[in-house]
Order: sequence, then structure tokens, then C-alpha cells
Amino acid sequence: MTKSILQNLLKSKSFFSLYDALSIDHDKTEEIKNELDTLVNENYIKECRSTNGMIIYVKIPSSERIKLSLQMKIDSLQQEVDEKMDELEIIDIENEYKDYLNLVHTYNDLKDAGQKIIGILAVNKGVTSRELYKDFDLNIDD
Repeated sequence: MTKSILQNLLKSKSFFSLYDALSIDHDKTEEIKNELDTLVNENYIKECRSTNGMIIYVKIPSSERIKLSLQMKIDSLQQEVDEKMDELEIIDIENEYKDYLNLVHTYNDLKDAGQKIIGILAVNKGVTSRELYKDFDLNIDD
């Protein structure tokens, strides 16, 4: 019942005082205050204080409510993204590529050294390198 009365109050006025809201039903003061807090949290109204300290509730236009709601959603999603980014291991592609190239160079250097050794062995045995590849079960195309 209180909610519908407050909603009717919102339909008829663009702002109202706490006194206006409480005059609806003095027996339900706490319920009315709770409902006002809910309306503030849902961005239907905002609480302001006048120069004399009186609490005034101002109705938030629907376009501003939509904007506030969207901004809250954006903030929530941005926070989610930030949390997920913190969880992810970010790969430094440049360093990964440099490491890969270093491994390729090391592999090629070792392969060249192996071929030189096979060449020296082939000369010492008086056979071709191709024959030694077969003796060591090596693929000539590797």
C-alpha cells in the first residue's frame, strides 16, 4: 500500500519533502522511510537537503534514470573486465617471438655442428655423408 501511495505522489509532483511523504501515514513511518531509500537506490528519486536542512526528494526524469542505470551497468561490466584481465596471464608477444627465434637459431647451430661432425666422420671412414645418415638411422631430409 505504501509503495503505491508513494508512486502516486511521484506522479503528481516533481519533488516533495520528507514531511509530505510521512504525512501519507504516520503509523508506517519506518516503512515509508525504507521505501524512500529503495526509490533512491533504484534511481527514481534523489535525496537533497535544502538550505534549512530539510530533506527534499526530487524525482529523477526517466531519461536520466536510464542514463544512470546504463552507467551503473557499464561500471559493473568494466569492473568484471578488469577482474578477468587480472586473472589472465598476458603474453608479451614480442618477447615470445624473440624467444622463439633464439630457439630456432640454437637448433640451426646444433644441426650445423652435427652435420660437420658427420662430414668429418665420413671423410675419416672414406664414405659419403649420406651413407653415415643411414648408419645412424637419420633422415637425410631433416
